[in-house]
Amino acid sequence: MYCGKCGNKLNSNDKFCNKCGNPIGGSNVVSPIQPQVKQNKKSSIPIVLAIGIPIIAIVGVVALIGGIACIVLVFLSNQNSVEYVDLSGDEIPTIYYVVGRRNICNYETSYKNDEMQVTYEYCDGELSDSDYMEYVSYLEDYEDFVNISDYSSINLVKESDEEGMYIGVEIDRYSDSFVYYKYELDGGGI
Repeated sequence: MYCGKCGNKLNSNDKFCNKCGNPIGGSNVVSPIQPQVKQNKKSSIPIVLAIGIPIIAIVGVVALIGGIACIVLVFLSNQNSVEYVDLSGDEIPTIYYVVGRRNICNYETSYKNDEMQVTYEYCDGELSDSDYMEYVSYLEDYEDFVNISDYSSINLVKESDEEGMYIGVEIDRYSDSFVYYKYELDGGGI
């Protein structure tokens, strides 16, 4: 038998609890099973926390990764509808402007040795030979670019509006990448 108030173990002939003074009898006495049940309920809280906290952490990490993926997809889908590449004031029409929407898988802007460079890499199968030809013809006919090579990559060049600067477009037909750059050419024109 145990005291119903403090849980102290009692002798069978006790009339009062020798720990808290509670009178013993009737509902003031509990069986040995009840204190163990109370202990189990207390110990279940750490188990719930031990299981719940990692689950919440995993859900949080998955949500964070999903959020980052959504931001990247939105950014790339916005790049798919950009009509002009801006090279420090010089604008060059993109495939979107000339041919229509094509899906971009990679986009990068960088500066190397005072040269600004913007790269659009289109997804596999997005561009056909006629897309390439239409785009190159447009740059030659309407944007005054000169084609200086036509092998696996096409290199188009024209003078910039900025004195002493040139604009280039390098199109690699095998990797579906378009590199737009602005640079200073030493000694002479095109």
